[in-house]
Amino acid sequence: AVPVTDGEGRVEYYLQDQDSTNHTYVNDERIRLRKLQNGDMIRIGMNNFRFVDEDEGNLGETAKLRKTWIPGVFVKKK
Repeated sequence: AVPVTDGEGRVEYYLQDQDSTNHTYVNDERIRLRKLQNGDMIRIGMNNFRFVDEDEGNLGETAKLRKTWIPGVFVKKK
C-alpha cells in the first residue's frame, strides 16, 4: 500500500496490482488500483491480510490469526 496525503493533511492508502500472475483482490474483488478502507480484506496469492487504519481502527483487541504458509518457501535447519 502506498500512503498519499490529501490537501488537508489526511493520509489515504492505495493498493496497486503490479501485473501479477495471481492478481490482487480487495474484499474478493480483483483490483488494479484501489483506495483502501479500514477493515478491507486483501488477498495476494494465497495470503490474506486485513487493512487496519490506525486512525480509524479499534486497536484495543488483538485478533487471533491462523497459521499460514507461503508455497515454495522452505527453511532448512542445519
